[in-house]
Amino acid sequence: MFEMHNVHKVFYQGQVLRRKRYVVHGATLSVEPGETLGLIGPSGAGKSTIGKLAVRLLEPSEGRLAFEGQDITHADRRTSRRLKAKMQIIFQDPQSSLHPRKKIGDLLREPLRLHRLISRSEEQEVVKRMLAQVGLNEEVLDRFPAEISGGEKQRIIIARVMALRPKFVVLDEPTSMLDVSIQANILHLLVTLQQKWNMGYLYISHDMRLVAKLCQRVAVVAKGRIVEQGPVDEIMARPRHPCTKRLVAAGGL
Repeated sequence: MFEMHNVHKVFYQGQVLRRKRYVVHGATLSVEPGETLGLIGPSGAGKSTIGKLAVRLLEPSEGRLAFEGQDITHADRRTSRRLKAKMQIIFQDPQSSLHPRKKIGDLLREPLRLHRLISRSEEQEVVKRMLAQVGLNEEVLDRFPAEISGGEKQRIIIARVMALRPKFVVLDEPTSMLDVSIQANILHLLVTLQQKWNMGYLYISHDMRLVAKLCQRVAVVAKGRIVEQGPVDEIMARPRHPCTKRLVAAGGL
């Protein structure tokens, strides 16, 4: 369904010398419908950059991206608009994704209107259904983001994303900002919705224990390179790269 082949990302430093800084070196990976691929590595390894490249929040410097068999590396504006509904990302900090001066009801209606998925007369019913799917009641619709908890904010983000019925979602450490007691509920919700709609997930994490529970395959990132990838059970049992060995050891597995 989604493929990334030999993708590089270069940033330039300095006003005069314009020195190249490679953040991603030749990343190659794929995600199938209903599958969760874990993308794991230490902080600063380039995981989030790969995630942003996957949904085209960043443009690759080199390489190729494909979705449903179509090359989307340099998609035009019309194609990009269509892809945004099918390819989504959920960030680790829900607060940064919610406009503080908009009520929750307006925030939930926003993607439906932007992508013209339904008529205005259908909005209220769809919004209620979205809330039910993420385990929230209707009283939150008239609240502002500052008036709800971190776990509720992340559920609102999930509802906004899932309203578009995406086929591919990047999960960039979606529970790392939440209390441990809430993390399991959010992850369970994401798995339930994935199974319901057969979505592909790229799950970014630094925690091998979570990757082992949630993912079928894993790709290990070190200094911008994917140094090892394969089925989770095989990688866990026989890690080859030093970075993978450290991550497995740190996970206590």
